[in-house]
Amino acid sequence: MLRGGIIRDECGRLIIVYTMPLGIKTNNYAETMAMKTGVEWCMTNRVRNIEIECDSLLLVVWILTNNHILETSRCHQQF
Repeated sequence: MLRGGIIRDECGRLIIVYTMPLGIKTNNYAETMAMKTGVEWCMTNRVRNIEIECDSLLLVVWILTNNHILETSRCHQQF
């Protein structure tokens, strides 16, 4: 299984595409790690005001209820 994502600028221009192997994991784990990788890349590269698109309803619910692995409070403090 792979995790991956695409990061674009505000005009939709491609900035980076990434994929990384995960081994045998669940789809929820893959979705979470893909998003975590993308958010961490944005933080490292000082990309601000990000908009995230995701097709995992479970991950969206986790994020909206702050019950997830991405540690939104830590992310918000760094911006």
